Amino acid sequence: MQVEHVTGVIFIRIHPGFVEESEKNEQNRLSGEKPAGIDEYIAAQPEEIQPVLRKVRETIRAAAPDAVEKISWGMPTFRQGENLIHFFANKNHLGIYPGALESFPNDLTKRLAAYKTSKGAIRFPYDNRLDFDLIADITHWRVSCVKKSGKPAKPGKLRKTLGDINSPSCTALRNLIDTQSKDTIRKWCLGYAADKILPIFEKHCPGDPRPRNAVNAAREYLDGKVKFPDVKNVILNECHAAARELNDNPAAQAAARAVGQGSAVVHTLTHSLGLFFYAAAAVAYDRAGLEAADEVYAAVAEEVCSDYTAALRAVAAENEPDPVKLKWNC
Repeated sequence: MQVEHVTGVIFIRIHPGFVEESEKNEQNRLSGEKPAGIDEYIAAQPEEIQPVLRKVRETIRAAAPDAVEKISWGMPTFRQGENLIHFFANKNHLGIYPGALESFPNDLTKRLAAYKTSKGAIRFPYDNRLDFDLIADITHWRVSCVKKSGKPAKPGKLRKTLGDINSPSCTALRNLIDTQSKDTIRKWCLGYAADKILPIFEKHCPGDPRPRNAVNAAREYLDGKVKFPDVKNVILNECHAAARELNDNPAAQAAARAVGQGSAVVHTLTHSLGLFFYAAAAVAYDRAGLEAADEVYAAVAEEVCSDYTAALRAVAAENEPDPVKLKWNC
C-alpha cells in the first residue's frame, strides 16, 4: 500500500497482502484477543496502515482533547461521559463509528454522501481519499452533543490503591528500606511526597493547603519544633479530611492519601509502603484517566515503584550501621 499526503486527506493505494493480514486481525478481534490500549492495537496492524491509524488517532485526539482513550469492543475508542467515536482497521476499509448517523446535522450528512454508511458506521475505502477534516468535524460534533447532554465523565469503580505487594519490584523496595536508617527513610518519604505527589493534588485542588500543611507539620516534628500529636492532628483532620471530600476525583484523593502516608512515616515507618500504593494510584489516574485498561494502570504502578525506589537509592547510606529491619506483616 502506498500513502500519498494531500492537504486534509490521505490517498491510499492498497495491495493484496494488506487484505490477507487484515483478515488475521479481524479473526483476532472476533476470537476475543483484546489489545491493552490503542498503541498496542495500532502496532498489531500491518505496517502500511499504521501511519494512517496514527493520523486518525491524532485527528480525533485534537478534536476531543478531554476524551479518555480505551479499547472497547476490540476497537480504539474515545470516551467523554459516553463513547464519542470508535475506529477500526477492517479488511477493505477504515471504519469510523460515531453513533447514529440519522442524527447528524445536514452539512455532515451531505459530506458523507461519497461514502458507504450504515446506521452507526462510515466506511473509508483504503483505495480512496481519507478526509481527516471530515473525521475531525464529526468528532467535534460528537463532543458538542455530549456537552449539550450534560453527562459528566463517570469515574466508575476504581481501586483506591495500585501496585502488587508481592511483585518482585515491591519486594525489592521493602528489602532496600530494611537496609536504611529511620532518619533516611523519613526524609526520603517526605521528600518524595512533597516533590512528586503533592503537585498532583495541588493541580487538581489549587488553593487547598491541607496536604501541604501535613508535610510541613511532619518536617517541624523532625526539627523538634512540635510534638507528634500535633502532626497527627493535621494528618487526620486536614490531609485525610481533604481526601474524604474527593470521591469524585480519584487522582486528587489518592494524592492526598499518599501525602498523608508520607507525613505519617515520621512516626510509623511502615507507612512508607502505603505512600507507594496511593502514589501509584494518584499518578496513574492523573496520567491515564479514569477509564484506562487494568494493564495500563499496572504499568504505571511499576513505573512509580521504580521511581520511588530510585529516589531511595539516591539518598541511601551504603553499609548503614543502624538499619531499621521492619516487620511488614505482608
